[in-house]
Amino acid sequence: MTAENDPSPPGSDMDALNKELESLRRRYPDDAVKAQSSDAVICPLCGGAMAPGSASVRTSIIGFILGGSSFRHLWFHRRGRHKLEDQVVVGSGDTTDAWQCDKCHATLVKPSRSAWMAH
Repeated sequence: MTAENDPSPPGSDMDALNKELESLRRRYPDDAVKAQSSDAVICPLCGGAMAPGSASVRTSIIGFILGGSSFRHLWFHRRGRHKLEDQVVVGSGDTTDAWQCDKCHATLVKPSRSAWMAH
């Protein structure tokens, strides 16, 4: 907003707020604002745009024939920690929000609601 478009008198609270708003706009690029206000996510590895989608844990027909029916979960193991500290990210048969980078194909997976019950 420029001074000629600003209806508030100099020195008013609105003037101070407008200056702060301009300062914030200079500090944060448009891409970051778009990522916060929509499904758009910026890849933490390469900075590329990430496409929204979903991630799920399921068994294929061939897997069912060869291995039978069993619970399968997507687990996260933190390096240097004991396997008993592993966390279920997506429970068996569950689906959750995920994003995949268009450039490097890195995938972000949000923990599913039922993940805490899968231990």
